[in-house]
Amino acid sequence: MPDKWKAIILTKSLTFTGGLQTKHYALETKELETGSGTKTFVRIEKQSEWLYKAAAGKQAGKHSLKRTSLVEALRKRLKDTVDQDSQSAVAEEGAATSAVADGGADPMLQLVPLPTDNQTTPTKRRAPYVSKRSKNRITEVDMPEQESRTHPSCATMRKVRLLAVSTNSLWIAVEDVDWLVTWLAAEVASGGVSVPEVSDPFRDLDANCQAPGVHMRWDFDGAWEAIVISGTKQGKKVVSYVHALTPDKWTMAAVAAGLKGTLATATPEQRKQATFVFLELHMKRLVEEPDEPLMIDF
Repeated sequence: MPDKWKAIILTKSLTFTGGLQTKHYALETKELETGSGTKTFVRIEKQSEWLYKAAAGKQAGKHSLKRTSLVEALRKRLKDTVDQDSQSAVAEEGAATSAVADGGADPMLQLVPLPTDNQTTPTKRRAPYVSKRSKNRITEVDMPEQESRTHPSCATMRKVRLLAVSTNSLWIAVEDVDWLVTWLAAEVASGGVSVPEVSDPFRDLDANCQAPGVHMRWDFDGAWEAIVISGTKQGKKVVSYVHALTPDKWTMAAVAAGLKGTLATATPEQRKQATFVFLELHMKRLVEEPDEPLMIDF
């Protein structure tokens, strides 16, 4: 066998495509054997071409993800989680060592004999070193399901699996790559600036009349206001003024609501009620009959 001969190594390769580009990229991966099978991780770096083109587009360059903060956030979450686990491990081992040194519950066994002339004071045992990076250990960190600036009200969380190989590299489970790229694309689109969510203007309104999906309210300016809060005509508003109540409108409302008398003899409260009933009838026709013309102000 020649001296320069090297061992033959075969490795599997994953390819990536999607996001804001269509090219296929070979990914740098690492596999770990676990109790539940083989787990594959992908190396992530902001300057990896597959990542910045997928998140920022085909024309993106190496610095296109400079203003994004997800990768840094993942590194910090990983470090904080590993540090916390390491501290817990050290504390548990220290407690176990102390218990052994104490010799159980017998106080006599807790006495430390004084050294004789031929003895020296024993050196304290140092606590075992625990790697803060927990090399080659899979660590789960909690992250929001959606990018925080674009979706500030997102309360859904997910477990993201990371692998620490060294202090300079970060690896993410293949199952979390889609989430990673989607998040980065949202960060790039927002330019690192929070995007205010558009609140639903009809969220706090309910249907409160005989017209389906319609909310009616008094606008304190002498008129009733009707708002369509659901359906194909959602957002349509109609206003009916009490001073614009006519004998014909009164008659329609009186028949529907059982009002007595005429418009000329009606009290202010009856006129207000009749205006409400007339508007309610109009809105009922509006939402139930697609061809019904919309009266906006009458």
